[in-house]
Amino acid sequence: MDSEKLHARMKRVIGQLPHMFALSRKMMHKITFNIILSMTLNIAAVTLAALGLLGPVAGALVHNVGSVTVVVNSILLLRWRSDFESTELPSAVLNTESAMDAP
Repeated sequence: MDSEKLHARMKRVIGQLPHMFALSRKMMHKITFNIILSMTLNIAAVTLAALGLLGPVAGALVHNVGSVTVVVNSILLLRWRSDFESTELPSAVLNTESAMDAP
């Protein structure tokens, strides 16, 4: 790989860094929310079960509903787009093959 191709690829990767940082912040917020949600739901279910207000089948159902909620909430990250993702890179950076073939 010659230096011009490497330089073009590095420009593309460096251009994506703001999007990657924004995505990582969004992921950390989502992870924190999911942990708090699941712990709150489990503590409430254990408390209700200890008081005799929640049976074993209902407890298992509550636990599974909480797990599905966390997974669906995490899947919502797939729909997220940052403001940085919409920025366009120059065509010479995006199309490294044609830039290399030119005399």
